[in-house]
Amino acid sequence: MSGQRVLGGTNPVSGTLALATMAVLLVPLGVLQRTHLGPLASVITALVPRRAVPRLAERLRQLPVEDRNLLRLAVRERRPAAEVAEACGVEPASVFQRATALIRELSGLRDDPAEFAGPTAAYLFSAAPGREADQIARSLVAQGADPLELDRLAVTVKALRRCRRSAFGRFSQIRRPPAPQKAGAP
Repeated sequence: MSGQRVLGGTNPVSGTLALATMAVLLVPLGVLQRTHLGPLASVITALVPRRAVPRLAERLRQLPVEDRNLLRLAVRERRPAAEVAEACGVEPASVFQRATALIRELSGLRDDPAEFAGPTAAYLFSAAPGREADQIARSLVAQGADPLELDRLAVTVKALRRCRRSAFGRFSQIRRPPAPQKAGAP
């Protein structure tokens, strides 16, 4: 009998359930200690496939239209800060920091300490290749940034880039008041 049949075929959920049931049955036999069940449960739940992108899309839809537009342009479409600022009516200097704050919100993380806000944005929106981006992350960690938070933010950015365009909603150009006309102009 193959291992796949014992663990429920090719369905990962039934295989995970079989593994969990087997672990619980091994406790009364003394093969597995009760104290090992907690770590084993963590491993088993990590095996269950998750639907991260759909949940992210749901949270994304709850954001105001202006914030979704900013994320769509800055993260998904990777537009330059000046272009995002013009389209969204914000200051170019604050585009990536605002996008980083929104990414933190979507990730369920608390506010970034002020000293890491700029460097974290530089890391997340860096066009640097993998090794250089890793170097930026290492320097942030050396300065005291939480490596797990940085990873979670990077994973959220990747998930946002995989989201369908429709998850961001319809693009709404922010209307600015018309420029004042010069005296004597028709």
